[in-house]
Amino acid sequence: MAVWNSTEAEQGAPLFARVDGRAAELDRVRQAIRATAAGRGGVVLLEGEPGAGKSLLLTEALAGYSGCLILTGTAVEAGRDLPLSALLDCFRTPEAAGLRSELTTLLGTTPSYAPGLHAERRAAGGAPAAGAPAAGPAAGGSAPEPAPGFPDDAPGAVQDAPDPSLVSAAAQRITERLLELADRTPLVLVLDDLQWADAASLLVWARLARTAPHHPLLLLGARRPFPRRTELHALADAADVITLEPLAPEEAVRLATALLGGPPAPSLRRELPLAGGNPGYIRQTALAEDTPELLRTVARGLDFLGPEALDTLRLATLLDKSFTATALAELTGRNAAALLPPLEEALAAGVLAERGERLEFRVPLARRALAAGLPAPIRHALTTAEQPRQTESDPLGLWEQGRYTEAETAAREALARSEDPLAEATAQYVLHLALVRRHRPVEALAALDGALEQERLRARALVDRARLLGQLGRPAEAREALRAARALAQQTSAAESVAAELDFWAGDWDAALTRAEDDLAALILGHRDQQERAGTRLAALNGSATSTFALLAKALRAERQGHPEAALAVLLPAVDEGRAQLLSEVVRLALLTSDSPSARRAVDAAVGTPAEVHCRGVFEQDPEALREALTEHGPGSRPLPLGQLHEDLAVAEAWRGELDAARVSLSRAVDIYARLGASWDVARAEARLRSLGIRRTKRGTGRPATGWEALTPTEIKVAQLVTEGRSNPEIAAELFLSPRTVQTHVSHILGKLGMRSRTEVAREAARHLPVGG
Repeated sequence: MAVWNSTEAEQGAPLFARVDGRAAELDRVRQAIRATAAGRGGVVLLEGEPGAGKSLLLTEALAGYSGCLILTGTAVEAGRDLPLSALLDCFRTPEAAGLRSELTTLLGTTPSYAPGLHAERRAAGGAPAAGAPAAGPAAGGSAPEPAPGFPDDAPGAVQDAPDPSLVSAAAQRITERLLELADRTPLVLVLDDLQWADAASLLVWARLARTAPHHPLLLLGARRPFPRRTELHALADAADVITLEPLAPEEAVRLATALLGGPPAPSLRRELPLAGGNPGYIRQTALAEDTPELLRTVARGLDFLGPEALDTLRLATLLDKSFTATALAELTGRNAAALLPPLEEALAAGVLAERGERLEFRVPLARRALAAGLPAPIRHALTTAEQPRQTESDPLGLWEQGRYTEAETAAREALARSEDPLAEATAQYVLHLALVRRHRPVEALAALDGALEQERLRARALVDRARLLGQLGRPAEAREALRAARALAQQTSAAESVAAELDFWAGDWDAALTRAEDDLAALILGHRDQQERAGTRLAALNGSATSTFALLAKALRAERQGHPEAALAVLLPAVDEGRAQLLSEVVRLALLTSDSPSARRAVDAAVGTPAEVHCRGVFEQDPEALREALTEHGPGSRPLPLGQLHEDLAVAEAWRGELDAARVSLSRAVDIYARLGASWDVARAEARLRSLGIRRTKRGTGRPATGWEALTPTEIKVAQLVTEGRSNPEIAAELFLSPRTVQTHVSHILGKLGMRSRTEVAREAARHLPVGG
């Protein structure tokens, strides 16, 4: 194995300059390395935005230590779907050829992800690209040679993923071999850019993290805070997390002085604050000779953002340095709700910062770089174009701009002073919209009466009246309103759309599909697991479509593709908008992705809405609350929400150990879904309950309700691990379950065995399990 032993000459003075201002963080990492050399391992995780200096700090911290084996690797985004690719990158030195060869032979393939690009990145010297880490801490910053007899793949080659059982065996073998190595010689395992690591590598990392404190083994990782990944939360919980904050202004000057070998010129000192304390930007500002090239480099460093976020940020550069979401909406021609996803992404990534009710670029240099990338003709056209109407006395115009509070105020003022019948009718219509937004449908329906009296508003008001009547469970009256609306030719399309909505909520999905717009059609097809057709309908939508159906369809598709975090991100704007129909889904997805703060936000937003009890029941896994929510559903209830409520109730009952009740609730949910043809919902519901030991079908074995024979195979495995003294998090990692699921299994075991402690379970298991498990 390679022993890290860089000389001072190899490091050079500029390397020390690159970590100037990080003395405290550097000392913490070195203390951990010294402790490992002395026999006490642990886990250290560096966190920071792109360009914060994580990779350089790793390189400096490891320099000169010859008392430990050092294995280093870097995860790349292209390898995220290739099992164990990140960890195998740690074994590319000639000395590690044996271990790498053994594991790839076991896998039957060599996970590879454009190794030519990877080697180029690791060989890169000097300052990193803006927003991107520097070359990883591989030996001296140079790319290691392929192991003898171990041919590298062609650049850009991507191989098929190996069989999962082989991956599991290889993961176990890596864990064992690394612990063996650590017991022979203190070992430091370094993995940079953990945010891109594949799931199997993260699993091995988590297993090693549990035992590292008991071996001379240090796990030293670095990651960005974005993209967010659920697996990384658990890694952070077990680690000493060192966050690399932006440098203070005086530290930025010291860094520039060290890099230049002398004090920066006054002009440069004026430029340094534009870097926002980001060491990467500071280095480029200090060393760049060509400002346009600097801006291009900084812009490339923002490529980790999605296309929609980048486009939105480029347009934001046309506004003042501090701007509101409303001003950006007016400039882009989109409502504020449509801007929430890209703005939340930019805020989470640290590109934008909140300043009260306004937004601004946290790093001014990034604003300049994005502005420079906007073609001059487009910039001129946008800045000189007529802005959307902002007539302060026009309630409907204000509402359509997303200025809801101002619109309602203007409407009430118009009702108080206006003698114009059309103005009064318009104000009544806006009041109805405000009441709908506050979940007061009965009052909203009454407010519409005034709008119905005006011919110019009548058709639009009839369509909205039909929608409200449908929500209030009065379908016959709703269809009568639609018939009246259809008589007005200019509103035929809107009437057909509402008719499709009524069919959807009534459970007649075949009829709804014959006239549904793309958003509702995509949602129905997604529930029916017709993914190709659903994707075609979604593609036909404007990418910024934010109707309730569009958001649900996008979220369903993301979850169906295995990305629940992305599904949650789609629906989160509904929390602040108060869209009650989406809140229970937000709670479910937030709990699924271990995002408790978002779940709590949704529960709080549901207070006073029809979704309040349902959301609280899901958040607290409270069967009584969910049964209370069921009582609000009458004979004419909407089938889909009813099925989802039965499904959520089944999960809560399973958590509380009410197994028979859970089976009944699951069967009711599946029956409803089956009548709708919602095959995706059937699969999801059965999977959620199966993970809790609940199945719809009766078992032929006639398993008893109590005693050792009542335990399921999964519960027996959990009991075996309890006997070995494993904690719930350790059992969860071993069995690829969540800690909450393990806790449920333990509770079921205690109940079936009539016991009150894990010690009693261990004694009982010892009587039934063969020696050695």
